[in-house]
Amino acid sequence: MNIWKTLIWKEFHEQKWKLLSLIGIVLAILIAGLIESEGKDLVGVVAVIYSYVLLAPLYLGMGVSSGEQSSNSIGFVRTLPFSSWKIGLVRVVVGWFVLAIPLLVSMIVLMCAAAVLTRLGLLNPNTLQELFIGRKVSANFSLFLVHMLGLGVCTNLYAWIVAITVNQKSDLRAGLIGIVLIVLLFYVGMVSVSSASAPKSAGLVRLTIFSITPAFYLMLDRFFQQPHLLFAFCIQAGTIITLCAITARRYGGKRVLSLDFLNRFQFVPEQSQSKLGPPIKSARSSLFWMQYRQSIPVVVAGITVVLLLSGMEQMSQERSRFILDQFAPFMGCVLALIIGTGTFVHELEPNLYTFWRSRPISPRRWFWLKYFAGAIVIVGCFDLPMTALHRITTHIPSPELIHPMFRQEYYRELVLYGVSSIFPILLHLFVYSMAALAACSVRHPVYSPILAVCGALAIILGPEAIYSLHPISFLSAWGDVSSGHTGYDPWFALLAGPLILGPFIIGGATLSGWLIKKEISLSPG
Repeated sequence: MNIWKTLIWKEFHEQKWKLLSLIGIVLAILIAGLIESEGKDLVGVVAVIYSYVLLAPLYLGMGVSSGEQSSNSIGFVRTLPFSSWKIGLVRVVVGWFVLAIPLLVSMIVLMCAAAVLTRLGLLNPNTLQELFIGRKVSANFSLFLVHMLGLGVCTNLYAWIVAITVNQKSDLRAGLIGIVLIVLLFYVGMVSVSSASAPKSAGLVRLTIFSITPAFYLMLDRFFQQPHLLFAFCIQAGTIITLCAITARRYGGKRVLSLDFLNRFQFVPEQSQSKLGPPIKSARSSLFWMQYRQSIPVVVAGITVVLLLSGMEQMSQERSRFILDQFAPFMGCVLALIIGTGTFVHELEPNLYTFWRSRPISPRRWFWLKYFAGAIVIVGCFDLPMTALHRITTHIPSPELIHPMFRQEYYRELVLYGVSSIFPILLHLFVYSMAALAACSVRHPVYSPILAVCGALAIILGPEAIYSLHPISFLSAWGDVSSGHTGYDPWFALLAGPLILGPFIIGGATLSGWLIKKEISLSPG
């Protein structure tokens, strides 16, 4: 029993700052949402919280499955007088509690806020009924069900991520696999129900496939009249338990997903069967060669995510454009966060950074090449394909079909539609710059993503919560341009996004380069 206590105590101390940071982020989003809505609408607040169920499992899963490997401490772990499966099991269980506690805090805070606002007459309790598929339930029970469904999505994604990415050698690789896995699971869930109005008409096999994905919780309303509801829950629970068992059994051993084909892009002398090519004579050529090798996995991940999202959009039955207008921009932010923190933190590790400083290569040149390579991958392999897909799937009537009286308004809306495609690109570059700045200033795989998310949320959501700052709110400007309700010239709308986020993008990148040049680090280690 003392062995379990020791392992739990060790893991708690490693995860406590992640827990506190996630609670802080959730509370900040709740407070900003309550202030922005003036307490009159909790539906939007809960919708924002659902972004947590997509990002938090990936963040925690990366640390649980590859944290020891990326920090090169797995060798020490193997020498401990404990079985590897016990260490893996404790890491998985403690990680799940860290994942669940912020949702519990969110539920308590929202229940208290709903009670107070209802008593003050600011909130109609009937509006909370739509939080849970429109069924007639009480406000508190509605909030409880929403958070339980969110916890179900979190648990499913977390179990899949830790099982598939266990023993990956870097957080970046685990994160890229994780984001592809998240989109793939939702894609599989949609495929299993795409040809039927409800899972019951798809057969037992399709129901089983659907029940192992997180989409099961988001489409749970289709199961209320199902005789197989209990069977679906059993499949879901069995899947999660099996995945956690695989993680514990494999921990510290072989990887579930090896991706050996990527080794050809990352030269390892012990694994290489080919001879070295001629030496590279210039520092610039060496940097380009290195960045080319390192960018291949990121490019593959970006293209894969785009293909899966395009498939999800084609199968979307409601045609509400949720995939392209909301889900895809959010996943782009997650991808930018992973690329920004993963690529820089890895090469700023003390031993590797000392090696690079000993080479005749300018730190600034190294930084800017890596920064622009990441930005090009985000824009070229994700944003531009998604923009093209949005354009292809959007029906734009011919000008000849528009009455001459309304043709000027038609052209105005057409210009605004084109301008709106710039906003997700700016948002992703902004998140990427914040991630790079956090990585270059803190140089820690745990604290860098936390600081990047906190900084991005403060700049994006801050103007939403403070009424006097609404004119410089990026989200408000994006919404106005997308809906065509702007009060200024359409061509001026082209400058709205760059004027708001441009200084943060350029400033974050410049400050990161300056920190690298001056060797300034705020790393706690």
